[in-house]
Amino acid sequence: AEAARGAVDSKVASLTEERDALKLEAGAIGEKLGAVLSEVEEKLLAVGKDGDALSKEVAALGTERAALRTKVAQLEGDVARAKGAASKAGDAGAAEAVVFR
Repeated sequence: AEAARGAVDSKVASLTEERDALKLEAGAIGEKLGAVLSEVEEKLLAVGKDGDALSKEVAALGTERAALRTKVAQLEGDVARAKGAASKAGDAGAAEAVVFR
């Protein structure tokens, strides 16, 4: 009985040591996990800021694009008016040529 009790006490001591070692290991893993999560959170915040900056840049480019389209439309109108004026001038020149013949 005494030998059995000694074996049980030895096993309990061994398991207690193993449990304490596992607790230490779990604590170390928890610290590493916390550090990784902090790093991931920082990166996500940075990506969010980059995304906000890109969204603003895209909006600015959209505004610039709209302004350029307006300018192109104005230039197309100017070209059409110039062609119309040239056509009228050409018709007037042709009429003068007929009159002076």
